[in-house]
Formats: sequence, C-alpha cells, structure tokens
Amino acid sequence: MTNSKSVLVTGLDFVTINSFNRTFSNNFKTNEEFVKSYIDEFIMLAKREGLFLKYETNEVRNWRELSKGTKDSSILYELPSNINTDYVIDFTYFQIINRISEVSYRDTNNKKGRTTNERCILNVGVSIYDGKTRKKVLEFKSKGDTSVFLFNFKKTLLKSKSRSIQRIINYLKSGDIN
Repeated sequence: MTNSKSVLVTGLDFVTINSFNRTFSNNFKTNEEFVKSYIDEFIMLAKREGLFLKYETNEVRNWRELSKGTKDSSILYELPSNINTDYVIDFTYFQIINRISEVSYRDTNNKKGRTTNERCILNVGVSIYDGKTRKKVLEFKSKGDTSVFLFNFKKTLLKSKSRSIQRIINYLKSGDIN
C-alpha cells in the first residue's frame, strides 16, 4: 500500500573514506557522484516498497559551504524556501571504514587455528524533517556491513551501500533499524 505523503531526498557531499579508498575512487569519481548514486538507489527501493507517493530530489549540497556558519541543527535552513513536500530526508554524512577481526577455531583434528575476517562498513547519518515547519522529526544512523569475499572489494562496497539503504527503508516502514 502506497503512502499518500511526498518526500524530498537530499544529501551532503560529506563522505569520510577511512578505507576502501582505491575501490571508492575507481567506482565514484567524486563524493557528489557517490551521494547522487546513493540517493537514486534509495528512491528506487523506496518506490518499490511504496513508502511515499511522490519523490523529489535536490542537488547534493556542498559540505564546506554549509559548515561555514553555525546554525541550529534541529531546523533545516539550507534548502530552498519553496519546498512542497511533506517530509525531507537528508543524508547528513557518509563514513566508509573497514574492520578486521581475528577468529580462533578448531579444525576436525582438534587443532587450533586463526583466520581473519575483513568487513566494509558504511555508516550513514539520516535526518528527517517536516517539510512545512522544517523542524527535525527524526534522526538516526544506518549501517551497511559486508564481509570481503575473495578480494572483491567493489562488490563488498556496493553491497554495504545497498544494505545501509535497506536498513533505512526497513526503519521507515517498521521503526526497527535492524
């Protein structure tokens, strides 16, 4: 069942890349390109789920320009005054990190062994505003987490991206971030 509400989806080009640098730059030439692809994928999946009736996008906003002034983060100032949607979903930051963990195990001969597991983690800040009042109604972090398999870093990064989007959609549908 489709919701009767409309939404404007936007994002900041604030992408912190702590790992997967080469993979990121091979797939996205700029931070803006990454954020635009994230917004496009989010809208495609949200439409499939029928979260909103109408979707609009605004161009990716430059973090450096917005961060010059200090403003109340509970009110959305940066978007045009002619917003005609019920809600604004704003992706406020993206952080790409990896985690390497060591796991102990015993084999079939009861010999101890160790192996490592590398994961790509994409953390995304999400703020939702009332489109009319511009006041923040919800804020949360979404996390996409995927293991690297057979050194396929591109697939791992893209899967972490998709998982973080799916978690946002699940949260908006059910209130459960998992």
